[in-house]
Amino acid sequence: MNSPSDPAAGSYLMQALWKLNQKQEAAAHWWKHLERPMGEDGQQEGQERAFGMSNGHRRELQQCSLTGEDLSTAILKQKNRPNRLIVDEAINEDNSVVSLSQAKMDELQLFRGDTVLLKGKKRREAVCIVLSDDTCSDEKIRMNRVVRNNLRVRLGDVISIQPCPDVKYGKRIHVLPIDDTVEGITGNLFEVYLKPYFLEAYRPIRKDRYKASDWHL
Repeated sequence: MNSPSDPAAGSYLMQALWKLNQKQEAAAHWWKHLERPMGEDGQQEGQERAFGMSNGHRRELQQCSLTGEDLSTAILKQKNRPNRLIVDEAINEDNSVVSLSQAKMDELQLFRGDTVLLKGKKRREAVCIVLSDDTCSDEKIRMNRVVRNNLRVRLGDVISIQPCPDVKYGKRIHVLPIDDTVEGITGNLFEVYLKPYFLEAYRPIRKDRYKASDWHL
């Protein structure tokens, strides 16, 4: 492993540890190096530059380390972006619903049943209905596996959320099955799977964001 003073290594460490959900270990690792005495060669200052940390960031991470606060939460607070949230597992399995705490919904001026636009990785977007969940942390958003797949994110990743009030009512959609996902299935696909899923459900959908496996065929 490269030295923590290497800028490329610092960036790689942060991304790798984030994905592995080892954020506490990352904070402890950084502080082991950042708390070294300042030498004549300015080694500590160079390490701060390598990790892109200001004195304020160092204090935030120190507080995170002392209190046991999750590093991802500390990073979100530093950036002060209330619409950026950490992905958490959903309690319900509705493919059209995401859940926030009531405090976060109030902060973002969202109401139960509002339509929201979610942005994940690789410019992937999804449109969902937002509901409140008293058991959800303020810095997290709950979504099921289908929504995560559409956004190309995993548990612990960060996504953004914003109101999407101007969604038009659709009059007609085309659902094209993928051959290898419907092999061996008999009966009328529309009557058995699509009609119960869409009829009177008022589901927000986005072009190219649904596939046959989303309905657990």
